[in-house]
Amino acid sequence: MHPLSNSSSRGPLVTEPRLQRSRADLRLQVGCREGASRLTGLRQQGCLKLLFPRRPPAAPLEAVLVNISGGIAAGDRLSCSITCGTGTQVLVTSQAAERCYRARHADDAARVDTDLQLEQGARLEWLPQETILFDGAALSRRLRVCMHPTATLLLAESRVLGRRGSGETTRRLTLDDRIEIERDGRPILVDALRLHGDADERLRHAATGSGATAMATVVLVAPDAAARLEAARALLEAAPDIEAGASAWDGMLVIRSLAREAAPQMACLLHVLTLLRDGRAPPQVWRT
Repeated sequence: MHPLSNSSSRGPLVTEPRLQRSRADLRLQVGCREGASRLTGLRQQGCLKLLFPRRPPAAPLEAVLVNISGGIAAGDRLSCSITCGTGTQVLVTSQAAERCYRARHADDAARVDTDLQLEQGARLEWLPQETILFDGAALSRRLRVCMHPTATLLLAESRVLGRRGSGETTRRLTLDDRIEIERDGRPILVDALRLHGDADERLRHAATGSGATAMATVVLVAPDAAARLEAARALLEAAPDIEAGASAWDGMLVIRSLAREAAPQMACLLHVLTLLRDGRAPPQVWRT
């Protein structure tokens, strides 16, 4: 009997074909040797890979995340774990914007889990490029950070809904996106976004997004985070075509922005990250 048929008199039973799914398990450990941050452990299994651009010896270790499968599809399972040892300085970015493709109705959501560990005196800049969610995408993503009280974290996550240049809207979307940050074993930030169904309709209202199709969250956890608040607010007020706000508490600065198009959000994000990186521009891959 053909696998896509049955023996009933009603004729063949047609089902959607089973598609190949991507799997990944990426683990990176960074330690401090002779005053410089060095790779001490690396495990790469599946579609996630890391590239390490040449940097001056005293510069932070830079790692560029690459998804060789070309994007995220429903049913994918991707896991990433990064440990920044005592006194290390690490920058992690991505080679390009991540694309999350349309799912079939019966498909499970793609699952992406990221765990970041920051030990005593470590500094991690987690700065991936934006995630573009196609109409019909299904994604469940969780980013968890556990950090020592003396560690420093700069984190940026941005999302773009639909390919507006192609006239695409997001009438069907399943997105569960969660950021959790713990310092010294205590939760200091839990940020959850859930969009199910017609995302364009849900975000068109003034209370939910005023028609936004691009959104970003930037978090700085550092002893001097509160001292950056006024400069960050001044920058956001001067940025055109975005709605944004900044708050600081408990050694943490949080910035959120919304925009109707991706371009003004990206321009604002570049300025914000330059400010929070003490005048250093965002990673080179963002500008190529």
